[in-house]
Amino acid sequence: MQQLEHSAKLSSDFRSLRHENVALREKLSAMQRVCVALDEQCRVAAIRAQFKDDVIHEMRRQLRQTKAKLKEVSESKSLNTQKVSHHETQRKTSASCDSLTIACVQQQPRRNRRVRPDMDLKNNWDRSSAICDGSGDDGSFKAE
Repeated sequence: MQQLEHSAKLSSDFRSLRHENVALREKLSAMQRVCVALDEQCRVAAIRAQFKDDVIHEMRRQLRQTKAKLKEVSESKSLNTQKVSHHETQRKTSASCDSLTIACVQQQPRRNRRVRPDMDLKNNWDRSSAICDGSGDDGSFKAE
């Protein structure tokens, strides 16, 4: 009699464990579906972000081209107006080719940029004070 009660209790426990196992499998399956949905949302968001980055990159490229074109047009207009006003003065003054080249070079904008010396580190070179005065090809350094 005790054995029957004991086996009935064990089978009842076994059934409850099976039901619990089934419930946990269903929860696991639901969580896996949620993970798949979240992965898909993440993939779509990444594609959308990449598309927006591409659009921004293209717009910046077009903006640079437009600015360059605008600068070119405004420079050509300013040169045309200068040529008309200084046309008679230029006829009287004939400059040599050398002086024109020098004037052209002097009119070019200059910018400071860092230049690293050719691996000459023995003279206590300070990286923050090495500034090139010009285009970088003249080798002149200027301290900040």
